[in-house]
Amino acid sequence: MTENQPAHALAVDEDAASRYAMSKALRRAGCAVSEAADGQEALARIDQHAFDLTVTEIQLPDMDGIELLRQIKDRSPEAIVVLMTAAANFGTAVEALRLGAWDYLLKPCSSQDLRSSVERGIERARCLKRRRRLLDAIQRNALALAHENFDAATPDEAKVERTPYREEAAELTSAALRLGPLTVFPGRYQIAAGGGAVSLTPTEF
Repeated sequence: MTENQPAHALAVDEDAASRYAMSKALRRAGCAVSEAADGQEALARIDQHAFDLTVTEIQLPDMDGIELLRQIKDRSPEAIVVLMTAAANFGTAVEALRLGAWDYLLKPCSSQDLRSSVERGIERARCLKRRRRLLDAIQRNALALAHENFDAATPDEAKVERTPYREEAAELTSAALRLGPLTVFPGRYQIAAGGGAVSLTPTEF
C-alpha cells in the first residue's frame, strides 16, 4: 500500500449479513476488501496475501477473535486489527489491547464509527510503512558509508577508527552530525534522510 493505492482489508464474520455490512463500510473507507467466514479461512487468506487491515468478529465458529489476533500479529507484528463483539467483556478488551489490537468496537456499531476506526488504522499502517522504508534507506546508506570509509582508510587509520571516542561522543550528543546523505541527531535519537525524519528507540539508534 502506497499513498495513492487502496488499503487491502479483510472482513471476518460467520454471519453473512454482518460480513456484508463490514465490507460495505470498508469499501466506503477506500479499501479493497476480501472476506472470510471463520478464523482458519482468514488465516489462509492472510498467508496468501498481505493485508493492511483486518476487521473481525470476536465470536467465530472455530476460534475466538483474540486467538486470531494473536496469530495475525505472529505473522505480521505491524498489522492493524479491529475487533468487534456484541458481548462486551472487560478482560477480553484488556487482552485484545495487550496483544496489539488497533480498536475494540461494541455491536451494534454504526457504519460511521467503523469507518472512522478503519480510516485511522489505515493512516497508522501508512505511517508504519513510511517509517520502515526510511529505516531501510538509512540502513543501506549507513552500510554503504561504512564500507566507503573503511576502504578509503589506511591500515593505521582503520585501527584508529575502531577505538572508542568517548570524549568526542560526549561533546556531540546534542549536535547534528552529517554522514553523507544522513543527518544524525544523537541527543534526540533521530535520523533524517531524503527530506524525511524518523525517531528511533535507543536500540534502533
